[in-house]
Amino acid sequence: MKIIEKSLELGNEQAKRTLSFQTGKLAKAATIAVLGRMGDTSLLVTIVAGAEREDLDYFPLQVEYAEKLYAGGIIKGSRWVKREGRPSDEAVLTGRLIDRSI
Repeated sequence: MKIIEKSLELGNEQAKRTLSFQTGKLAKAATIAVLGRMGDTSLLVTIVAGAEREDLDYFPLQVEYAEKLYAGGIIKGSRWVKREGRPSDEAVLTGRLIDRSI
């Protein structure tokens, strides 16, 4: 796969906010990965796609949404369970909102 690095910045000095998109720098094993930034907020979107299958009469799509604790201002302490569990109800509902909008 050829890696293409592109960057796009939108905004002006009066708004004091810059929206930037980068592709080709992170998640190189994915089919495509886009990193969006606005201020201190970052969003990484990755897509992994396989070959098209003609025998399917539906669009197979899986959305996984995960907000990292440090992104929400929470720092793990020793009382937290260190292993992965099932996603929270809020994460499942947010994933469904993303899925339905696509």
